[in-house]
Amino acid sequence: MSKKNNKLAILFTLLLFSLNSLFAFNNNQKIEHIDSDLYDGIKDLYLAQSLAMPSAAAPYSDSELIMMLDLLDTSKFSKADANVYKYIKESLTQDEKNTNKYSKINWDVDLNLESYIHQNTTDFVRRENFIYNFLDQKPLINIGFEAWMGENFYGLGNFSIASTYTTETTFGSETVSHNIVGLPPNQIFDLDFNFPYRGFLAFGDDTWSLEIGRDRTKWGHGISSNLMIGDNLPYLDELRYTTYSNQFKYTFITSFFPHPKNYIAGDPTEGLGQSDPTQGTRAFIAHRGEGRLFNNKVGIAISESIMYQSLDNVLDLRYLSPAALFHNFYIRANANSLLSLELDYTPFKNFNIYAQGVMDEFALPGEPYPGGSDTAFPNAFGYIAGVKYNYDVLNKYKGNTTFEFAHTDPYLYLRGDGTSNMAAQTADEYAINYVVAFREFASHGTWYHNEFLGYKYGGDAIVFNLNSSVKNYGKWNIETNLFYMLHGTFDKFTCWNSIAPGTPTDQYITPTTSHDNSDTTNTIGSREPSSNIADRDSVSQTLVLGASASYNVNKNLSCFVQLDYININNYQNVSGEKTSDMQLVLSLSYSL
Repeated sequence: MSKKNNKLAILFTLLLFSLNSLFAFNNNQKIEHIDSDLYDGIKDLYLAQSLAMPSAAAPYSDSELIMMLDLLDTSKFSKADANVYKYIKESLTQDEKNTNKYSKINWDVDLNLESYIHQNTTDFVRRENFIYNFLDQKPLINIGFEAWMGENFYGLGNFSIASTYTTETTFGSETVSHNIVGLPPNQIFDLDFNFPYRGFLAFGDDTWSLEIGRDRTKWGHGISSNLMIGDNLPYLDELRYTTYSNQFKYTFITSFFPHPKNYIAGDPTEGLGQSDPTQGTRAFIAHRGEGRLFNNKVGIAISESIMYQSLDNVLDLRYLSPAALFHNFYIRANANSLLSLELDYTPFKNFNIYAQGVMDEFALPGEPYPGGSDTAFPNAFGYIAGVKYNYDVLNKYKGNTTFEFAHTDPYLYLRGDGTSNMAAQTADEYAINYVVAFREFASHGTWYHNEFLGYKYGGDAIVFNLNSSVKNYGKWNIETNLFYMLHGTFDKFTCWNSIAPGTPTDQYITPTTSHDNSDTTNTIGSREPSSNIADRDSVSQTLVLGASASYNVNKNLSCFVQLDYININNYQNVSGEKTSDMQLVLSLSYSL
């Protein structure tokens, strides 16, 4: 070989090494599902080092999780802490292995068999009446793919074979049901074509992330739910931007929903179908700042949001401003605003105190106050407070016990249309409230399922929740839960009204014991087939005792069991009515 050829060969080899180093990178833009136990793991580690809990705005990217790990001092870990740290690092390292080429696509196929067994097939029907509900229930088959593209792009999509949320044979109307499509009581025409329930494109770097698509989101450390975004929906169609460091995090999100005009004119659960042009714009717009203070022992977050509505499909881009005060736009006829404050404090190792507060409506000094003026708006607040204690079990596993209290005012999340201002909302009038709908197409119609975007149980509730668990991360988990709730007569279909002098306090102070029964049309709930507005005269009392266990047999096979006992006094807010149920879930999953 000539010297000239030798030089060319050397240059070619150097070029190959240069290209290899160019295309060898780490892409950490994967967005972890909000139910991932990585979130519990990072909280355990922070509390073990006397740190305030990490960001409560989920989901996170792997890049943010890696940044969170960098704040920890591994030399101070107990053996149980080291096991958790190792599990998180290995989970993130496995993702990095998927990104050592210019691009990588992963395919996963999950096969799930689930059975749902319960006693009361009269009162506890429909998925929302099961403790293990639609958000937990697994499809028969789920096909998922992930794509890492370059250093900054990540995409995910899920395609499932499952039954629709609303099935022809009402879910729970049989003692034994399951998730096998087409096998009675399921019908083959209940096949769900509303997927993907999770699918998005994300891109970013080591300090920021932008996600566009469909995902689940929650803001807050609550275990019963959260006040601003409570993860009560199967998905949000969202654009979410977040930038973060070890001391500060900013998040901006906007998510669009069907305008109530499309479904509120008749039965509030059934509305315009695929052959009908939909009307109106409805957007949830929110931003949030989080900080860490006093040597990382205190966490603070301030969030603000508006629910923006326009029947004429008008979206004024001014209201997408990430740095504005949404309340100060003064567009009551088009928007309803919420403001929240969150705090958490770790005074000593493994012990944390946390709290949330949200304000929907409040009379400032000098303004008309409830019960003092015909023009007074009802106050609308919500509060959550809790204590969390972590501990090592047998010096190998992590234990966690959390006690939480929540209180929500009756009119929290509710409001009229904003135009008539003081006039009471009527049954045929849609509202600018924080009750949103996700749309489902089924063989027997198009359904709009209404949920509170914030706290799962809405306003007019007092909740106590005690949860305890022991976990061997990546292997098994045992959990028990005690839930007790007092809930007044208000629900997601209750109409908004002003509080005039002389209004009985049992109609606007939690928990309420009556609506204004003199006019039963003054509530949207009167149109529901199960509505009993005129009969509501007392506070319902719900007790739930639950236990669950999961076990990963190996990296492919896992099993799960959950047992819940539910007892309700003054069922549906009718004095003396009682009901109960025992619910058992058996689940077996195999991943390819």
